Amino acid sequence: MPGTPQDRRYVIYDGPERHRGASRYIAEDGKAVTDNLRQAANFLTHAEAVEFAKQKNIILNEVRYIGLADFTARRG
Repeated sequence: MPGTPQDRRYVIYDGPERHRGASRYIAEDGKAVTDNLRQAANFLTHAEAVEFAKQKNIILNEVRYIGLADFTARRG
């Protein structure tokens, strides 16, 4: 079951949207890539994610893209 809106955050994915395997994310520093959602840069709004990408010179395309991630199961 999806989390509440407060549990869903925008992240920048690093990898094709329809790939097999673990998801990878742009980390909080804007440079590293991580497969740990807790270390991913996350944002309340799509606009905040776009601004972060601009500030960190992250090119958004079909490989690096902004999407919602569910942080509900990762608490604890």
